[in-house]
Amino acid sequence: YVDSFENALASADFTDYVIGYRKFADPRSFIDFLIVNEFSVNYDSYGRSTYMYKEKDTDGGKLKIGPPWDYDRAMDYSNSSLTSGWVWEITHPYWPFPFWWSKMYIDPDYKHELACRWKTLRSNELRTDAFMTFIDSVSNHLYEAQGRNFSVWNDLGGQTYDDQINELKSFLTTRLNWIDQELNSIPVTFPQFYLPVDTVLCKGAIYDASFIDSEFNYNWQPGPDSSIISLDTSGIYTLKVTDRFGCYSKKQMQVTISEPSAIFSVSNTSGNSNYQFIPIQTNANYSWDFGDNTVGSSVENPIHVFAHEGSYDVTLNLIDSIGCKRSESQLIHVNQAAVIVQVYPNPFGNELTIGINLPNTESHEIRITNELGQTIFKGNTFNSNGSIVIDTTSFRAGIYFLEISIETGNYKAKIVKI
Repeated sequence: YVDSFENALASADFTDYVIGYRKFADPRSFIDFLIVNEFSVNYDSYGRSTYMYKEKDTDGGKLKIGPPWDYDRAMDYSNSSLTSGWVWEITHPYWPFPFWWSKMYIDPDYKHELACRWKTLRSNELRTDAFMTFIDSVSNHLYEAQGRNFSVWNDLGGQTYDDQINELKSFLTTRLNWIDQELNSIPVTFPQFYLPVDTVLCKGAIYDASFIDSEFNYNWQPGPDSSIISLDTSGIYTLKVTDRFGCYSKKQMQVTISEPSAIFSVSNTSGNSNYQFIPIQTNANYSWDFGDNTVGSSVENPIHVFAHEGSYDVTLNLIDSIGCKRSESQLIHVNQAAVIVQVYPNPFGNELTIGINLPNTESHEIRITNELGQTIFKGNTFNSNGSIVIDTTSFRAGIYFLEISIETGNYKAKIVKI
């Protein structure tokens, strides 16, 4: 496999994405290995002390390099000549390195990927001030011990411990600046895009970022690896947009989800056929459909007169202040005894609520059957509010039939599990 990789890299078509070296190796792995050995000027890298492995086919099957190790010869700040030049160019000729590194470096896409990765790291983990802070933290931790050490083994060459620390800082700063200058010649741009900082959206709103560039890769956190996300919960969403070279930008969006409620209660008013409907959400636009060919009422708490006994599917279509919509329906049973039966939601999911205004002394029975006539639920217990919540988790999706038997008659309705 390594022979195939080297033959592809040595060929005239080595930059070809299909038959070139990328067919066999993951260049991003090689780039990270290069970076950790170059900023530290590690003489033992590339041709020596180098691990590699081949991924399982199920993980991509590519040749990767690492983990990095053996750094006792790195950071030789006593040799100022090492602050410039790539390590594979300035390594001792008796310790040759594989030709891989110099050959990949003349691949324009590889250099572009390297520049993207370097500039991204330099703005985060590999900032110069981050290095200086780390050096200070370690040198301070060792400060008391180093005094005891060098009083016994005085091998600082006439310098002090602080002198050595300052030389290390100077060496590293110069080295980082040289790599900056070397890679600044490669034109790199990071994706530019707009994301609202703070926004209020309706539950289930779709945000599509593909307008930025369809060639980019997208990752939402939390969310999918896609330009499109459905927003269902409030919180902070981070979008990472990456180009084909690995250059990426991140932005955050604080999302507040508006989820209006169209649930309503029903009460009997002055007459047996007069019913008042009261939604739990106020300050919204309302549109009522009473299920008897009477539609369009926009009153918040309408009173409706049903001309005949029967079961009516009453629906409230509600729009809140930012335009979010919600609909809820209830089956209302109207009879001369002013018995009100409420069934919601319908269609239902894992819960079904049945409400009834029967006197506690009146006998009743609830039965739910499936399309085969098999009884799925049977009961007769309502709580003090005259309602019962049925756990329908075990119900299969499909059509069911609800029947409530009371002394003054029977109430029947078709209900649907989704």
